[in-house]
Amino acid sequence: ALSALPILRGALDGRWNMPSKDVGQLISWMPQQRSHGDFRVLWLGDPEALPLDGWQLSKGLAYATSWNGSSTAVDLWPGSGQGATQLIDDAVTVARHDETRTLGHLLAPMAIRYVVVPRRMAPGAPGPALPAPADLAPTLEQQVDLSLLQSDDTLSVYENAAWAPSRTKLPSSAVEGSRSGGLASAGEVDLAGAPPVLRSPKSPVHDAGSVPSGQVFISQAADAGWQLKVNGHTAPRRRAFGWANAFSVSAGGKATLRHHTSPARPLAILFELALWIVALRWLWQAWRARRRARRAAAATDAPPPVPVAVGA
Repeated sequence: ALSALPILRGALDGRWNMPSKDVGQLISWMPQQRSHGDFRVLWLGDPEALPLDGWQLSKGLAYATSWNGSSTAVDLWPGSGQGATQLIDDAVTVARHDETRTLGHLLAPMAIRYVVVPRRMAPGAPGPALPAPADLAPTLEQQVDLSLLQSDDTLSVYENAAWAPSRTKLPSSAVEGSRSGGLASAGEVDLAGAPPVLRSPKSPVHDAGSVPSGQVFISQAADAGWQLKVNGHTAPRRRAFGWANAFSVSAGGKATLRHHTSPARPLAILFELALWIVALRWLWQAWRARRRARRAAAATDAPPPVPVAVGA
């Protein structure tokens, strides 16, 4: 009876000793900051402490990104190795090797506004803490463009003073530097204070709003499928910082940004679906054939019926 007491205590409040809050509630203030433009959050810490899947940076340290605060269904899978993913790895590694004190500038083109270092899966979560490698906190504290906003037993939050919105107009001083690639190009430009554009998002691949003349920067992996139309005219696209997109806008006005997939992609999806249907049908038919074979074998091995005398 005594052994059942912990179970009874856990059942009283219906939570079974699980924490009453999660990491998302600790940073619930972040989505309100979208008034200055959409942004990413960089999560750095023990792989088990991250609230979403990510990429291994080194032993005991992984990283992931989410949009505008805590992770959503869009963020549950790690991004591809294209775009900013490898550059984030490189930027953090350079900082940990004490080769830069301006990590925020290196992360700015990725629209990373906050860096979150979780140490537990949730406030008051049972079990030991899940600390990041010991050098991470000193590394972040040494960066002149990162400032500590929030810190407790569960997580620490740093704000990047050098960040820029994910859809913005490049400052004229940053246009030339954006034509180069790699971390060096990001470290040589200052994007702080760049204004947000396209303020009416429709979906992850469709934005609307207005844009000024100049170079409009889109912090997404470079892809010819991205198309910006301003006043009905398609703006020329180029690579920016070696991995993202920039559009040359000669005259500002109403604009729409869309990502168009290749016409072959729906056909490829249908073809893959057809292959799955064929494979499942084959497995079902094979299962039925084996079942019939087992039944036939059982009938063959059964002993002959014993005659019963009638009227004896």
